[in-house]
Amino acid sequence: MQVALSYYKPLPKGSACMEDSLNGTREGWPAPGPDAIQYLAGKGIRCVATDAPSLGGADPKHALWTYWMLGTNGMVGVEFLTNLSNLPTGGYFMFAAGKIKGCYGGPGRAIALY
Repeated sequence: MQVALSYYKPLPKGSACMEDSLNGTREGWPAPGPDAIQYLAGKGIRCVATDAPSLGGADPKHALWTYWMLGTNGMVGVEFLTNLSNLPTGGYFMFAAGKIKGCYGGPGRAIALY
């Protein structure tokens, strides 16, 4: 299942991505909750990706529980992706993360094979 939303756009339209939410002028970006992550884990999903700034959303408490559920289920979350909807059917998505000492996450490269 692939759902593609486009919140990552050039400015000024791009302010909907993060700036408006953090300034309190917009609700925030779509983000799965811990129940959604648990459901996906039960279906065998191992990687959840979004084009939004974070999988946890703009609310810190919501984000904490979402990330906790990802980690508890041995899942990987990838954020701020672009053009994922252009991946053809039957294509594969991979994410190569660099290891950073003392960090649970960090930058990486998204790779598509098709």
